[in-house]
Amino acid sequence: MESWIDYWSNDTQFASHAHKAICYQATFEDLKPYIKDSDIVLDFGCGEALFATQLSQHCEQLFLYDKAQPILDKLSFSESSNIHVTHNYRDLKFLDVVLISSVSQYLTKLELKQTLQELLPLMSANGQIIISDVIPPKNSMIKEVIDLMGIAIKYKFLFKAIFKMAISYFGKYYKIRKQQPLTKYNYDGFKEMMQSPDLEISLEKINLGLNQNRLTFILHKVKI
Repeated sequence: MESWIDYWSNDTQFASHAHKAICYQATFEDLKPYIKDSDIVLDFGCGEALFATQLSQHCEQLFLYDKAQPILDKLSFSESSNIHVTHNYRDLKFLDVVLISSVSQYLTKLELKQTLQELLPLMSANGQIIISDVIPPKNSMIKEVIDLMGIAIKYKFLFKAIFKMAISYFGKYYKIRKQQPLTKYNYDGFKEMMQSPDLEISLEKINLGLNQNRLTFILHKVKI
């Protein structure tokens, strides 16, 4: 059975290159207020890392990681830059910001919890993990389609969005989604899953990215 990692290694749910660029840029713009020039940042699930160069200008060091190995292998940046592709995020230390954007839905709850438990010891004292583009339980597949149509109309790629949805419906995406449904969270359910007295978890007023019917959670270590 094909996994989500296999799918993302070879395919995309973006309707076009313009759609992809718009999504990455929106996430970058929303992320900027959370970043300081002195920060060490990890983009966990970086995908094609389209805003890496921009983001690197707002932080001290930027590390990129993705579980889809073929995507990670394609990333290349100058050795003199402050951008580093890592194949083992567990070796990193003193991370100030970890971005996990549009990833949580493709992991089981156990996988996400284990990932967060691995990341927390790598964080600096004031570090924060930003989990964005989280799909809430109220969002059905129909709701997601309507949201995409709204974005497509606003940014003028409606025809390409309809064409992409038709291909997805009869292709791998919906087959995998039936076999491995997307994981969804509301704020209370996410807090209950983590169940840690050492964590402060907040729900942001806006989601980082285009889709404001999704959620963003922030994890901080409790200050002693």
